[in-house]
Amino acid sequence: PYETNRLFDNVFIGAAGGVNLYQAENDHEIDFTKRLAPAAQGYIGKWITPCVGIRLGYYGIQAKGFNAVPSVYGEVPMTAGKQKMNQNYVRGDLMWNISNAIGGYRADRFIDFAPYLGAGVMWNSTTKKIAGKYHRDVELGVTAGIYTMFRLGKALDLTLDVNQSVVNQRYDGDVRASRKEF
Repeated sequence: PYETNRLFDNVFIGAAGGVNLYQAENDHEIDFTKRLAPAAQGYIGKWITPCVGIRLGYYGIQAKGFNAVPSVYGEVPMTAGKQKMNQNYVRGDLMWNISNAIGGYRADRFIDFAPYLGAGVMWNSTTKKIAGKYHRDVELGVTAGIYTMFRLGKALDLTLDVNQSVVNQRYDGDVRASRKEF
């Protein structure tokens, strides 16, 4: 059994930077390194028990890929080829601290693993006006990942967050082969 805590106990906040790799049906047409884009995230969460937590955050910045058909996200809008999108994702996550679930809660543990599932709203947009307006696509997205925490001090962790999101095929403007994008 666990003791429950007050509303503002066990709250955590975080900010991170990293790399985004967009995966669509035609992205194999360009070099892997040309598909890497900057990513950022900011979040706030709460451990409800030592094993179960929730988190709300923003994830995004940019996505790069390749379209075989003309798209508003082409480097030259309304052409096929390399694409570049401003990508945004606001989602909520349900987290399970597997280290505490298996080994019991220890405040001094150096490393904790917390797999999670999340869902939210994804939207991308162009940076160029097309026919007098900026283009934007909004879709629902789902995510699965693992959040790894390395304890550096009583109130400071270094984290590694690896995840995969799935969104509707039409997200990048190329609606043809598959039913989803990653």
